[in-house]
Amino acid sequence: MLIRVHFNQDGLGIRETLEQKYGAPETLDWDKHQPLATALYWKNNRNLLILSTIPDQLGRPTYQINIYFADRFKDLLETESVLKQTKEGLTPVEKKAF
Repeated sequence: MLIRVHFNQDGLGIRETLEQKYGAPETLDWDKHQPLATALYWKNNRNLLILSTIPDQLGRPTYQINIYFADRFKDLLETESVLKQTKEGLTPVEKKAF
């Protein structure tokens, strides 16, 4: 499951708030041609929160938060598999997503 939030201004101090709540982030390497682009991430079990700062075509920073809920995605796949097999009259079997 994915939640994505875009915003053009960071008047609320999102980075500082996330650091206070989740601790120091790890960083992702960006293309060297985009020196103003940054990505910070926090992991919680198999879930991932990414805060990206990306300059627009005029060089102004834009922000994006992506939250990936890997555990919920696995649960969703398992539920859909059981429902599909029940509908087809098959017995449920364990199915792995990856």
